[in-house]
Amino acid sequence: MLRLYGLSRAEFTADPSRWKALVHPEDHDFLFSRIRSLRQAGVHDDIQYRIIRPDGEIRHIRAGTVAIGSEGARSRLIGINLDITAERRSAAELHDAKEAAELASRAKSEFVALMSHEIRTPMNGIIGFTEFLRDSQLGPHQREWVDTIRTSGQALLSIINDILDFSKIESGRMVAYPVPTSVRQQVRDIFAIVSAAASAKGLRLSSSLDVSVPPWILSDSSRLRQILLNVVANAVKFTDTGCIDVRVTTEEDAAAQPLLVFHVIDTGPGIPVERASELFEPFRQLDLSAARRHGGTGLGLAISRRLCRLLGGEISIASTSPAGTVFRFHLPLEACAAPEIEHSFVRPPQPAAAPAEDSLRVLVAEDNAVNQRVICLLLSRAGYAPTVVSDGHQCLEKLRAENYAVVLMDCHMPMLDGYETTLRIRRGDAGEAARNIPIVALTASVMDADRLRCQQAGMDSFLSKPVSASDLITALDRVQTSLLDIEPNLVAG
Repeated sequence: MLRLYGLSRAEFTADPSRWKALVHPEDHDFLFSRIRSLRQAGVHDDIQYRIIRPDGEIRHIRAGTVAIGSEGARSRLIGINLDITAERRSAAELHDAKEAAELASRAKSEFVALMSHEIRTPMNGIIGFTEFLRDSQLGPHQREWVDTIRTSGQALLSIINDILDFSKIESGRMVAYPVPTSVRQQVRDIFAIVSAAASAKGLRLSSSLDVSVPPWILSDSSRLRQILLNVVANAVKFTDTGCIDVRVTTEEDAAAQPLLVFHVIDTGPGIPVERASELFEPFRQLDLSAARRHGGTGLGLAISRRLCRLLGGEISIASTSPAGTVFRFHLPLEACAAPEIEHSFVRPPQPAAAPAEDSLRVLVAEDNAVNQRVICLLLSRAGYAPTVVSDGHQCLEKLRAENYAVVLMDCHMPMLDGYETTLRIRRGDAGEAARNIPIVALTASVMDADRLRCQQAGMDSFLSKPVSASDLITALDRVQTSLLDIEPNLVAG
């Protein structure tokens, strides 16, 4: 006790209550209030407080105490004092380290999101104008050069998406959204994406679905497609001759739960068995010369493993030899009914370069000059009549003065951003007629938090940059209740 409180025996003998004067001023009232309550109640108590020893050192005390004596006359306390200073300091250091790690993680995520936004914005111009060039009168060499620009832009966008996905998975912000999903269609979609690369190498693509595979399952369709695309595209990338075969079957796990099982079989060079596990580690590529030749981030399979686990499954290398490799991944299997088909009228793109007289009026809120031109060209070619504004204030003014069918809203604009502009439109600041106008986010901010923020602001749909003509037109047609019975004042002319 003397060592704990830093008192000599003589000091304590001269004044047994000397320890009370050492209680930290901030803990004094709390401690002695608890002691008074303890004497009245007569039950044990566990109290933590601080003392300031005569040498100035602060110590943390934990006192397990009980009052003794008859009821109403409990004048004595008996208990044990423990020095918990080291534990408290360790806890404080752990808390500080945790906060520092969380701060670093947030900073990294914010940096990745910012870089994604800053890269996607010019990419919208690069890919958009490349599409326009491909549709123009070009010679064979010029078309080859334009296709190279387009392919390079798509490759860069794929790298950005990989890094963004990995950042979201690492930070725990990626969530699965199960919807009715056609496995057969998923395989067809993947083959459509990789068919050009496979055909260029003379590879044969084949698939088979066991009769036990249900026509529709409940799963996150986009995540399943991403897993399958990563594995199949990887097989195409590293296979020079032969074929890529996708086989889908079902089986049961040890608990008799049904599983949907995919096998992706290639005729590539195989993988050294002792290094197979490294494939699923982020940024790891076994053959650096092949990595330089084929490109990529080394994140595809690492993302696939994390996505499989997000969906409740797992991925592994089932077998490998110089004659090829078999990747296997499984997911929980839950059959479901086919989704209801939405009957909507989708207007085919118009061939005219200028909007027709009966074109729907679209207000484009976008501050980047290049993106303004890209979006307006896409809209004009599709038969819409676009009007451009550069910030939220101009958007509100236009909506007060004129009628539009839909607003394409960039989220990051000067003066007044897209989120606040949308809130003001929904509040009626642009006039009662515009309060319920369909608003489609068209933004380079593509994190889940950005999507949620758009939804909370009152936007009806979400498109990420760079945007394709088909995605843009589909989104515009989807948010409108009917393009066959449109109000006359929303039509240009």
